[in-house]
Amino acid sequence: ADGSPRPMLSRFLVGACALLLLLGAATAQERAPGAAIGGETEAFSRKAAALMESHADGGVFSGAVIVARDGIPLFRHAYGMADREWAIPNTPDTAFRIGSITKQFTAAAILKLAEAGSLSLDDPAIRYLPELPPAWAAMTIRMLLNHSSGLPNVTALPGYATQLGRIERSPMETVALLYREDLLFPAGAARLVD
Repeated sequence: ADGSPRPMLSRFLVGACALLLLLGAATAQERAPGAAIGGETEAFSRKAAALMESHADGGVFSGAVIVARDGIPLFRHAYGMADREWAIPNTPDTAFRIGSITKQFTAAAILKLAEAGSLSLDDPAIRYLPELPPAWAAMTIRMLLNHSSGLPNVTALPGYATQLGRIERSPMETVALLYREDLLFPAGAARLVD
């Protein structure tokens, strides 16, 4: 960690979203997809606003929240500043750098593929991404999921914050930034704590 509050806020955001989803499930009535949810939406919106406002007012949360069911928004609101220097508030349409928040969703999708038999967690990653360097051949999907692959953190590369990270790249172009880097340890030999 770099000592900034970002990791804590990221974890809080995930927790807040989970709480909102649980709150939504607790207040929802069984209904056919597309059925009217007027009163339910108002009740949910009040509860969600109270929960999120307490965190925003305490300075613990700044961001945007949307909770939808069957494509229908139940709650959509933004809190805090998108840019503190220019005093620009967040809106529900503010674009955020999502960073590590995507990791659990990626892992869940991969586990669903493994459960369906579409892949094995012990498959080498290079089987699905043949453009990976030969030095990465021993890395399995499982190692990538549990941080035991030895890959360095791309955001720790010299110049990432000032240059490399400011250039728009595809996901594989971002991974390619690591191709010439030494592994932190041999694939599978250790485990990083993120």
